[in-house]
Amino acid sequence: MERVVEQSVSELTNLLRKWEEEMPTPNFNPIPTLIKLCELFEAESKNYLKKDPDPFDDRHPSRIDPTCVLGQMYKILFRKDALMNKLVMDYLKEHHWPRRTKDNHDLNVAACRLIMNLIPGLETTVVFESPANDQLIQRLFTWAESTNEPLQTYSTGLLASCMELTDIAANFKEDNNRLVPIILDRLQSYYTQFCEENEINQSTQPCQDLSINQINDDTDAPSPKRKKENGICGDSNSSSTESSASNWIQIYPPTLTTKLVYCLKYLVPTGEYQEFLSHAYEKNALNLVMKIINSSEKQNGYLTFEALKYLAALLCHKKFATEFIGSQGLQKLLLIPKPSIPSTGVSICFYYLSYCEEAMERICLLPEHVLVDLVKYALWMLECSHDSSRCHATMFFSYSFHFRVIQEIFDNHDGLRKLLNVVSTLPILSSDDPAFSSLTEDAECSARQIIRHVCAGLKHYFEAHLHIKAQQIRRAKMRDSGLLISSTMIHDFFTVPGYKSTKKSRAEVQEEIELLSNAVSLKSHWTPVDQLLKLGGLSLLLQIISLAHEWNFSGRCEMIKNALEVLNICAVLPKVQLALCEIPSPKISVDNQNDTSIMQEDEPQAENDNVGLNIIIKAAEGDLLDADIQKAALSVIITCVCAPIHREGGSIAYYSSYGSAKKRIPKTCDDAVIEKIWDCIRNNNGIMVLLTLMTIKTPITDVDAIRGLASRALAGLARSESVRQIISKLPLFNSGQLQNLMKNPVLQEKRQEHVTFQKYALELMELVSGKKKNNGAEIEASLANINRANIVAQTKIHFNEQQLLLLMHQHLVAKGLSTTAESLVQEANLNIAEKKSTPFTYISHCRNRSIGGGISPISSRHSVQNQKSELGNSSNGPSGAGFSARGINSTPIRLNVNRRSEIRPKPEPEQELESPMSKSVHKKIDQDLTSITDNNTNSKVSLESIVTEYLTNQHASCKHPMVTCPQFNLFVPHKCPDPKPRSSMCTNFAMRFSKNIHSRKLNQRLIHSRFCPTRMFHMDDEEAYFTCCEFLNQNRVAIGTYNGEIKVFNLFTSQEELSFSAHDSYIIDLQCSQDERLLISSASWRAPLTSIWSITEDAINLKYSLDHEEYCTFSNYDQTKLLGTKAEIATIYDLETSKKLLTLVPKHSNQYSRNRAAFDATNELVLSDGVLWDALAGKEIHKFDKLNQCVSGIFHPNGLEIISNTEVWDMRTFQLLRTVSSLDQCNVTFSKSGEGMYLYVIDQEMENDSSYQTSFKTLDPNDYSNIATVDVKKFIYHMACNSTDTQIAIVENQGMFENIDESIVRIYDVGRSRNEDETVEEEDDEEVDSEGSGSEDENMSMFPSLLEDIIADGMSAGGLNDNFSSGSSSNSNSSYEGDNIDDSLSFTPVSDSSNDASYDAGENSDPENIGA
Repeated sequence: MERVVEQSVSELTNLLRKWEEEMPTPNFNPIPTLIKLCELFEAESKNYLKKDPDPFDDRHPSRIDPTCVLGQMYKILFRKDALMNKLVMDYLKEHHWPRRTKDNHDLNVAACRLIMNLIPGLETTVVFESPANDQLIQRLFTWAESTNEPLQTYSTGLLASCMELTDIAANFKEDNNRLVPIILDRLQSYYTQFCEENEINQSTQPCQDLSINQINDDTDAPSPKRKKENGICGDSNSSSTESSASNWIQIYPPTLTTKLVYCLKYLVPTGEYQEFLSHAYEKNALNLVMKIINSSEKQNGYLTFEALKYLAALLCHKKFATEFIGSQGLQKLLLIPKPSIPSTGVSICFYYLSYCEEAMERICLLPEHVLVDLVKYALWMLECSHDSSRCHATMFFSYSFHFRVIQEIFDNHDGLRKLLNVVSTLPILSSDDPAFSSLTEDAECSARQIIRHVCAGLKHYFEAHLHIKAQQIRRAKMRDSGLLISSTMIHDFFTVPGYKSTKKSRAEVQEEIELLSNAVSLKSHWTPVDQLLKLGGLSLLLQIISLAHEWNFSGRCEMIKNALEVLNICAVLPKVQLALCEIPSPKISVDNQNDTSIMQEDEPQAENDNVGLNIIIKAAEGDLLDADIQKAALSVIITCVCAPIHREGGSIAYYSSYGSAKKRIPKTCDDAVIEKIWDCIRNNNGIMVLLTLMTIKTPITDVDAIRGLASRALAGLARSESVRQIISKLPLFNSGQLQNLMKNPVLQEKRQEHVTFQKYALELMELVSGKKKNNGAEIEASLANINRANIVAQTKIHFNEQQLLLLMHQHLVAKGLSTTAESLVQEANLNIAEKKSTPFTYISHCRNRSIGGGISPISSRHSVQNQKSELGNSSNGPSGAGFSARGINSTPIRLNVNRRSEIRPKPEPEQELESPMSKSVHKKIDQDLTSITDNNTNSKVSLESIVTEYLTNQHASCKHPMVTCPQFNLFVPHKCPDPKPRSSMCTNFAMRFSKNIHSRKLNQRLIHSRFCPTRMFHMDDEEAYFTCCEFLNQNRVAIGTYNGEIKVFNLFTSQEELSFSAHDSYIIDLQCSQDERLLISSASWRAPLTSIWSITEDAINLKYSLDHEEYCTFSNYDQTKLLGTKAEIATIYDLETSKKLLTLVPKHSNQYSRNRAAFDATNELVLSDGVLWDALAGKEIHKFDKLNQCVSGIFHPNGLEIISNTEVWDMRTFQLLRTVSSLDQCNVTFSKSGEGMYLYVIDQEMENDSSYQTSFKTLDPNDYSNIATVDVKKFIYHMACNSTDTQIAIVENQGMFENIDESIVRIYDVGRSRNEDETVEEEDDEEVDSEGSGSEDENMSMFPSLLEDIIADGMSAGGLNDNFSSGSSSNSNSSYEGDNIDDSLSFTPVSDSSNDASYDAGENSDPENIGA
């Protein structure tokens, strides 16, 4: 073979060299060279066809087969630009040689012949570029119309290549319109001659002596054993039935077959244009093509193939398609033998027919044996060697699955297995396949297109089955309900004829999915889904979705969307939902029909990346940046999490992984499946993803739809009690963020999608609050208001009946009914003398507001608003106490007649919103009262109900309503008392000290609100900067640098004592042991990432290194262990020996970007990647829900809480206690005693607020209320506290990253403010620090007497201000929150005007939480 290659290439090279040498000579005749080149390329083209290339593949031969000689020859020739330019620009001219007409003709023939041979490897867009080569194309039209052979045939073939370019075809419409009828006539003439020469009967009737079934049976798909080896049937389409020579089209001299083929090639691109259809009708082109196809066995395969291509172009038009079916054209196509070149052309005809719905309806009415042969022929195409046939057959089934007749035959012939086999054998899906490493870019592209078409086919297949199943369920419901008595009536009412398409819109498909999801039981079987699971189709689809993240081609989004929609349909079955919660098993061989296993059992330490729902959640999260994919993925999640909790039949034992061990009781068979799904969603961070999607703002055209789907999914998930508890603490719900999102759509034209979002957001609020809302105005509500309304609704109203009678007496007197009034006094034994002497006037002290924006807890099912209710006149003594309900309170009196009932138990009242937005709702209720009362004749308004409603509205206006209230006084406005402090302790320290009152908590708040800068250390190297710091003892501080050095400075002298290179990269952290003998340093990259150092007075020596641990920390209780972190994996080491003791690999990883494992105070627990571990047994205790991307979490020093970004979790119940917004993306550092809590932003480039980046905050560790915010004017990179809580060190850099202008580490005294005489300019501080001495008393600055300072400041404030009111100085950068001491200090913290924490410390009734 190599000799043949070398011989052909050598011959081509010699010819080209000869042409280059002779071309400049006068009278050079290139015709002999061109003819030899033609003969050489024609010979190699014939050899190339023996390899049976895909006839629809128009790529360069070297891309199809890199080893083929033809491709190499094309490359060699195309490098000769001079020859190619001559060939196109000169040799195709009519007058290349003046006065040599015959020679010019021969030259044109040779040039056209050579170009025809070069077409497979030629870029036609360049050769026939318009308008540069318009003259050449016009010349080709002239030759094709009226010139001698063989130039006429060659020019027709070249025009065929030109017309495949749409731009050129559009520019030459008139020429084509003139040439098409000529070519049709010529085609008819040529075929008549061809039949006469070959003695072919030109009848259009199919052969009757050859049974269709016999042909198909003889050439059906190979045995399963063959497919198991290769995954495809056979190695060739044509070589098994006919010699390759019969498929070769002889170019010179052109035969009748050559002429027929070139005429058909020209007609194919023109056949799709409407402008030329009239010529096809007039010339009866369809009948002529069918004659050529009918004689396929006696002619060249490529002739039949080109005829089929032209037929497919005509079938694009409905009239031709229906006429083709009516003339038994389909039966003729089924007679074409397979495998063969023409059988590949049949595939595109099938595809074009399926595209026409009317044609498919006619096909479905054909005899059954024809339909069976059609499906079997198409199934054979799915397994043949040509990619184009597989794609066309897959698309044919995609369009025809919605016709039940075709679908049933497909199922009866094991069609699903064959369809899945098209993709399951592709090397691109298996990195273990040896062929994977040798895949070319073209092969990968082809494989992806096949996968795309198969996913589309599967989608239509399952949609068709879904419709059939939904119709069965509807019929059953109608039968059970008795609406349709006769089974025939039911069948006729719902059944679509088998020859009609059942294709539905996306909304109808989703409706059928919901119908089926609510109807199936735990043990339900559905044949197509069962078959998909049996063949490993579920894992195959998940694998496609997962791998598609790395693919990049135009159909990727469509492919993933279709795969997700298939999963959405299949997920109606509980066993599919369970399968999505497990690790998919390896691909099951489609030939192993007896293996029904679906999932592996509890693979230990399995990563959750491969869990089906994890893949779907990632797609919903937006990793692929396509809104349609997000919506499809959310639909799958909705189908899973919104499934019914109670189903019929089945029993599954399951323990929830959330909650304490005592609470992990076996779930009943009804809720086991849904509980497992909910847990799987939580394990894979579904809550965080759904919450994020509810607040997204892009892409703007799909935001409303995505929000609606996300809210629906979260509403389904919120049926879990633990999920409800978590989301009830989130700012989205308890601070009104969700209500703001519900007000208006992002795009006004998307109002319908926004209504869906509002619907499920309200449902979500109902689930979280536990109450129903039915007037739509609760958009203004928040959870805090809902909780207050619940309290009011539970309050039992009591009032003094004597007071009510007194009011009635006043009313009677005011109306002049004195006799009736006297009778009331006597019968009720009223004592009115005292009241007459002291008339009262009602004055409302209630705030003119509704509950927080408004919720009234009373249902207004039957309500009226008493707008003009007066008891008396102010001029009539006691009757002067008349009042109006509107005058007393802005809250209208709304009546619930059935609210109080003495006969039956009191129903729990519903909540109703009252806000400015709801006024129109109340008005409408008032207007409709009459009709409502008429419809409910048993409802009666009573005086007691009116008074009760009035008192309830008063109670609803209370800021702090109580469930248990004393008897209401009708003469005095009601107001629940505000919570009183547990003690009346003064918040001012001086007052407390003078009264000998002690409060450690308030003292600590005061201490951690004041910071005095005392020392500053500068970076000598201008190209480096400080990155982190740590106190080694009371005298020294260690500082890490950008270039990996550690510097040790003396705190008293400010002198650098040590400096050494610890790492080759950025040092991110330093930690000193409690005994001050060991130091841990961690670097950003390049091993060793972590090193442990031993500390002495005059040296720091390396003890050992841990090359791969990204971060390390000491154990807390007894520092005998190290805890290392690498990504999501935590490792415990022995501190002395560096021996690895335990490796903690989470089964379900949260994949925090800044995971740092931590010990608790007792060293018995470890928190890593959001998972709580038993550090002794190495077992997972609990996985906390991931609600942020970055921060894993730390233990609170109190041992009861875990802080993970803004979330505070209870370690005892694993419930979310609260969210503190000021903790967002901050590094939390506790003082050694645990009484101080410092915050600073972790990653400066993530924030745009420079003031926040240059400041740190102190919080009260008890209630997370803000104490102070200190602005240091530079970016904070790191912070450290000393062991005695008296000093902090902060790395302050001016500039960002590579552009650091100034880098310093500043030491601050905690709890001490700078005195006025200590206030100096920053330049003076720098001069003092550089000199190592200062004017202030060093002992005083290093170890401040906090008590003396506090007393002095406090007494001073007391002397200056008798009221102990707070003050501020003009030069103060900050002020303390809540302190009543006047100070004018340069580093006293800035007061936060609003509390950053979601937990409102200002509402705390404990004065100890208010401030020092």
